[in-house]
Amino acid sequence: MIHGSSMSTRVDQAALLQIEQLELSYTDSKKKVPIVQNVSFEIHSGEIVALVGPSGCGKSMTAQAIVGLLDSGVQVTNGAIIYKKDNVCTYTNKQMKLLRRNEIALFIQHSLSGLNPIRTVKKQMVETLMNQKRWKKKEMEFYLHTLLQQVGFSDPKAILGSYPFELSGGMQQRVLLAMMVSLKPKLLIADEPTTALDVINRNRVLNLLKKIQQDHHLTVLLISHDQQSVKHIADRVIQMSAGGLFVSLLQLCNVSKDYPVKGRKRSLLREPVCKALKQVNLTVEKGECVGLVGESGSGKSTLAKVIMKLEPLSSGEIFLESQPISGKQCQDKEFYKRVQLVLQDSSATLHPKMNVKESLMEPLKNFFPREREKWLDMLMKVVELVALDERLLTRYPYQLSGGQKQRVCIAKALAVQPKLIIFDESIASLDSDSQASIIKMFQLIQEEEEISFLFITHDLQSTKQFCNRIAVMYEGEIVEQFTKWDKAQVKHPYTRSLMEAFIKV
Repeated sequence: MIHGSSMSTRVDQAALLQIEQLELSYTDSKKKVPIVQNVSFEIHSGEIVALVGPSGCGKSMTAQAIVGLLDSGVQVTNGAIIYKKDNVCTYTNKQMKLLRRNEIALFIQHSLSGLNPIRTVKKQMVETLMNQKRWKKKEMEFYLHTLLQQVGFSDPKAILGSYPFELSGGMQQRVLLAMMVSLKPKLLIADEPTTALDVINRNRVLNLLKKIQQDHHLTVLLISHDQQSVKHIADRVIQMSAGGLFVSLLQLCNVSKDYPVKGRKRSLLREPVCKALKQVNLTVEKGECVGLVGESGSGKSTLAKVIMKLEPLSSGEIFLESQPISGKQCQDKEFYKRVQLVLQDSSATLHPKMNVKESLMEPLKNFFPREREKWLDMLMKVVELVALDERLLTRYPYQLSGGQKQRVCIAKALAVQPKLIIFDESIASLDSDSQASIIKMFQLIQEEEEISFLFITHDLQSTKQFCNRIAVMYEGEIVEQFTKWDKAQVKHPYTRSLMEAFIKV
């Protein structure tokens, strides 16, 4: 029996699978020993997400938990596994079987373990198909041949008549992949599908997996210990560290913000409010750039304010590296050393009576008071990062262009050495050339410093250029998230209208 926490199961519309603070433990009547802790990530429809990490860190166990196939003695002892808005940790065994049959397929690490050695490929594939529905003989024969051709077999008839031990490791993996695809799952979990294969067969299986995903519009969770081999087919790569601990850099769970509405009569039960944010769920991973787009008034800047603790939450929780930002371990100075905000109006951010050098020295003095001898080197490093002319260090804000002032603001944020920078319409007021220059600078900074960005904008063009993932906000809700610029893949009418407007421009 799998146990889960009682947390809310509401997630944003585009998250097909969401793992929230998952903990797996060995349990008996006397004690509980956690073996995987604080695992949080999400997968959206149409993505290939790679979950990578060293052997023994809990990747396969996490996959087993998703489909309800944990070993005896291992249980979900905290957190939630949410699939299509349902917490599957509360499912019965019967419900889990239906989930595996109709929704989620697990493509396992060792192909011989997934194939019966004393039955032909055909008998095993027929059995899989008959569990789905009744087939006419000719219709089934044609479908089996089609599936095997899709996974790269030129002679399906010979393969169907073979036993597993008569096939190579790569051929066995392709047969298993065909069997998984025959189930027509919404989510395919491929657990170390290339571990025992040579380099040529490894690349062949991975490229085939990518093709199958595109042809059948699958969502794929690809588990591997080898980041180099999977990153070329993955839309996103999520790191899982030794010991099983994976922590999102930033995680928003059911975040809501209400403002009282002045001038309206108060009802007997409650004060009238404007719901600026409605049950927002969002993650930003380490080294990731997430674009948050939406029209003016959709709640983007309000979201930035609640993350930065400039506005209190009405409900929900925000976690920074698994710690709630309202807790004692996220005191203001420590929090602002890890998270910085760059606003649209650079003139309002820079003190008019401080020159550029003085403005850049200010965060160094506040956050690194004991490293006085390093201040100048640290200052020159951020000046170089933002490609700011050293001759501007003695100038005052009124002597700078809009693009130069914005570079100074970004340099101030970088000086703190944060893990996350939130850009709230930070390039909206700049001309197109300055915007392109700033975006190119963002890309270089992210490559060199591995800082995460939450890039808030109303302009899809800028997010397309350098964001790993785009979240769409509409009327206070995140209505969709996507990684690929493909109108056919997005579902929400507002997202479609944004894309159509961008294409026309």
